[in-house]
Amino acid sequence: MFIFPFALTGASAWGQQHCVGRYCVTLSERELTAEAGLCVVIPCSFTNADEFKPQHVVWYKCEAAKHSCSETDIIFHSNKNTDKKAQAAFEGRVSRLETDVSQKNCSIIINDLKESDSGSYQLRVTGVRDGQQDGFTFSQRVTVSVKGMKKEQEGLNLTLQETALISRLRI
Repeated sequence: MFIFPFALTGASAWGQQHCVGRYCVTLSERELTAEAGLCVVIPCSFTNADEFKPQHVVWYKCEAAKHSCSETDIIFHSNKNTDKKAQAAFEGRVSRLETDVSQKNCSIIINDLKESDSGSYQLRVTGVRDGQQDGFTFSQRVTVSVKGMKKEQEGLNLTLQETALISRLRI
């Protein structure tokens, strides 16, 4: 298992890239702000060493002071057959924008935001390296700040959620 406590950084057209060796994560922002009741997208992509074949993406939310998040901090795991479950408060609210991990897009969307969703989010990618299960956790994190919804937007939010639901049903 790799945990990268430091990273080299470089600019890309999409965001800030942070690398340790041949393992890199690109995050468009270090801090995101959203309103309660709406959603937030955490844009993310990664690259890895050629000998590592990514299989799953795991996202955590934990205290910013913690060096590395733990299994109890999981908010999303792309492996639905694992015994490592997401925190109950996030179940059904987090999904990936691209389900094929080989595309190396680790972006997620968190729906129906709550002020308690504010915090530090960290990525881990698991897979196979040299025939063995392995994974790497990036030390680079995204901070999400969720603000209370303004009263005049509550009605609009309901309309947007209904529209999104109808759009999904049509697919």
